[in-house]
Amino acid sequence: MRNVLDSLSNSWTSVVTHKLRSIFTILGIVIGAAAVIVLMSVGRGTESQILESISSLGSNMITISSGSTSSGGVRGGFGSASTITLEDAEAIEAEIANIDGVAPTSSSGSQVIAGSENMMVQITGITPSYLTIYNVAIASGDEITDYE
Repeated sequence: MRNVLDSLSNSWTSVVTHKLRSIFTILGIVIGAAAVIVLMSVGRGTESQILESISSLGSNMITISSGSTSSGGVRGGFGSASTITLEDAEAIEAEIANIDGVAPTSSSGSQVIAGSENMMVQITGITPSYLTIYNVAIASGDEITDYE
């Protein structure tokens, strides 16, 4: 018991005589603990955001794209050939079991001109089922219909 009391007495004497070193030690411990807590919180928040983004895509979703083209021995980009038609999408939905929906899209680039301003834009055509499958809400305006 005497050895424990001597050790505590020596420790307390050392803390009191070296005040600046003791303050820096305590400060280091506090900053280190705070850094660990902050990094764990940021990591969990980022993980949550990533999981939310992935779940919004749908874990049971398959995307089918057209093949590529080649011209003069040079191969075009993936999905650059428009070989899949709306009828193909309708056939997939009708003939393959356990499909909740099909959302065909068609994209192309075009130059848009308004007054003296112009720019290249990407235009994507969708069907009404796209909104449901991709869980998209329209902020303003009317929803598209099958007729459109």
